[in-house]
Amino acid sequence: MLFGVMPNFDDAMNLPKFVLIILFVLPASILFLNIQNLRTLPKAYGALPGTLALFLIASSLFSDNFKLSLIGSHARLNGLIFYLSLILFVLSILTSFDVFSFDRFFHVISWSLNFHLLYCTLQWLNLDLITWSSQYGKIVGTLGNPNFASIFISFSILINLYQILKSTGKLNRLLYGLFLILGIIVAIKTNSIQGPITALIGILLFVITQKKFESITIILAALTSLAFFVIGLAGLLNNGPLARLLYSESIVFRGDYWRAAYEMFRSNPIWGVGFGQYGYYFDQFRDVKQVLRRGANFYTDQPHNVFLDYLATGGIFSFVTYVTLVLTVLICGLKAINTSEDGSRRQLSSLLLSLFVIYLAQSLISIDQIALSFWGWAIGALVIVNYLNRPIKITFREFKVPSKVASLVFLVSTSILANNLVNADLAIKKVNLHIENGDLNRTKLIDLSKNLYKMNSIDPYYSQQSAFNLLKLGEGEEALRAFKVALAKDPQDAYSAALLASLYWKEGYCRKSLRYSEISVIRDPLNQIYLLDRLRCLDLQSDQAKHLYMKILEIDPSSMASRAAKDLYQ
Repeated sequence: MLFGVMPNFDDAMNLPKFVLIILFVLPASILFLNIQNLRTLPKAYGALPGTLALFLIASSLFSDNFKLSLIGSHARLNGLIFYLSLILFVLSILTSFDVFSFDRFFHVISWSLNFHLLYCTLQWLNLDLITWSSQYGKIVGTLGNPNFASIFISFSILINLYQILKSTGKLNRLLYGLFLILGIIVAIKTNSIQGPITALIGILLFVITQKKFESITIILAALTSLAFFVIGLAGLLNNGPLARLLYSESIVFRGDYWRAAYEMFRSNPIWGVGFGQYGYYFDQFRDVKQVLRRGANFYTDQPHNVFLDYLATGGIFSFVTYVTLVLTVLICGLKAINTSEDGSRRQLSSLLLSLFVIYLAQSLISIDQIALSFWGWAIGALVIVNYLNRPIKITFREFKVPSKVASLVFLVSTSILANNLVNADLAIKKVNLHIENGDLNRTKLIDLSKNLYKMNSIDPYYSQQSAFNLLKLGEGEEALRAFKVALAKDPQDAYSAALLASLYWKEGYCRKSLRYSEISVIRDPLNQIYLLDRLRCLDLQSDQAKHLYMKILEIDPSSMASRAAKDLYQ
């Protein structure tokens, strides 16, 4: 999943990975899911992923828009389909993988991570053969963001350290040592604090857990970890000795996202707003602090905390089940370390737990990017397999007919979904290329934009962008149709509703404008521009108009929208 990229896609990083997962990992996981071994698996390890799957499905079904839950936000694609794939993948590992396969597995993993590290090095040296369009920095790996790339680099740092300790040949040790040094340098050069910090956490845990736990060791390790946590947390909050190193404005922004997530949970504590739909509800649940800090037009599709994402979009049952699953993995990791009788087994157990903790640390302040989540969940499954330490053998002859049929059915279904998303993505890429290359043939752009929204992609983003392009090209009537298509696919789309209201207002259709402006102010109640557009179509002496006027002034009395509202009453 790490190397799934397609430069000719508009979403060149995540969509290819998503397609690989639903077309190959999902059907293969069903095929390799050994029901007989699942029955002999200790109940908690098989029941927890299955229970989480049921709660995520329920959350999606009880949401206002099941289709949006299926895929999640545009260019994230971490909705229900992705997580069901992850859960089935984990179950297939638990029932078809054993510790005797670990050496070969880690050899593949080690070199995959080091190849990614080498690719990041080429980007650092400006030798990348592909010109990526990234607003974050030049070292993005195959993930599109330095934060994500740096986490994979921290994985490689830890695995190279493990390989140095494990290897007996001098040449191998030298090679892994060079990769270790290179990883440290490139992690720093990403300018992302997440990589170096998580690498440090992983290395400390790996070193601490090399010996069997005694009571005094546990106490000292717990106190040391608590001290690091408190000092680190204080630094993140701009206090203490590490404030200069750890604090950044993005931490304040994350506080805005977290408060919105909590408000989503409060609005629907049982099932959440719909799994994978945080981005569709952010405008509705953010607060005035966020609007004043970054503006009403700012948008985020993730709360930048995976646990809060489960709470906000999946509800209390999904959240509790996920937390229980995480704790189970951590407990299995600690038990495997403490029960290991030989040094090599303890090293392996320490490595697995440390890698999982790196993933967890990242998930507390970032998003569930699909490649990271895929690796994090796979590592978690391996922690459990390592703890259970039971031999498993499976051959293709043992695959049952129901598994083959189910795998084929999912392959056909996911192929239809992949085709739907890829065709729309390629279509919008074609439009964007014409604009970027200066080929502004109006007729051609209009035809391409019309075809885009008529493709009926499950992702509303494509219809919205098509409508926006048509509007810029002066095709008002066609833009109206496209915005209505986008709004039908995503009833939370305040942007499309607001533009529809504005277009109808300019045409003199105040009643229609009011109908759509009502949607926009319900879906984005703190956007002063949307409130002002609605105010213009109301009787200014009505109670409703006066209420809107006071609300506009209350949000930010010094803004341009507030001044425009005052002008209406003068």
